[in-house]
Amino acid sequence: MPPEFSTPEQLWDTPLDISGKTLNVIKVYQDGNSQTKDSEKDGFAFMRCPACTASILPACLPARYRP
Repeated sequence: MPPEFSTPEQLWDTPLDISGKTLNVIKVYQDGNSQTKDSEKDGFAFMRCPACTASILPACLPARYRP
């Protein structure tokens, strides 16, 4: 699929949501200091868009996101 850019630099594929060009998007929820995983207050969590068929937390995500 062709890349979808949401920044003027267009350095990498940066879709904001699923579309005809992007079928898999994983988003991050953050609150406060983002210290605790899956916590609504001062926490962070990963969520997937409906078109995603991957695991809710693929192994590559924790390595890319450090609170």
